[in-house]
Amino acid sequence: MFTTRTPAVVTQVTGLSEVARQVSEQSEHDVQRAEIFSMPLTSVALVLVFGSIVAAGLPLAIGVIAVVGTLLALHLIASATEVSIFALNLTTGLGLGLAIDYSLFIVSRYREELAAGASARLAVGRTMQTAGRTILFSAATVMI
Repeated sequence: MFTTRTPAVVTQVTGLSEVARQVSEQSEHDVQRAEIFSMPLTSVALVLVFGSIVAAGLPLAIGVIAVVGTLLALHLIASATEVSIFALNLTTGLGLGLAIDYSLFIVSRYREELAAGASARLAVGRTMQTAGRTILFSAATVMI
């Protein structure tokens, strides 16, 4: 805070720049706090659903790669133009959320095919024809 207090007067900075600084600072703090609380719960849920730590780590790794790639793209875009401070919140939420969501969708469809009696090879093919195509369309829509 840019505040000066004397016995006679209190001076505070205001204006668009100060408001933007405070919003940016609060946004960063909120994202860090959300990640601290959500990551352990998400990790436990993924281990339960996928059945192993290695399998649960794959959606998280894909999400991290997506977030890092998006942050790099945002950095390049920000060097040429202004980027909203909320882009960071969207990057983390969408990157991790979609990676986990798409992974669960694929695994769920694959397990349905196996339960219906399909071989592993056939289950993969059917999963990619149905859920894979849906995910491709959804990802393209989100990207646009």
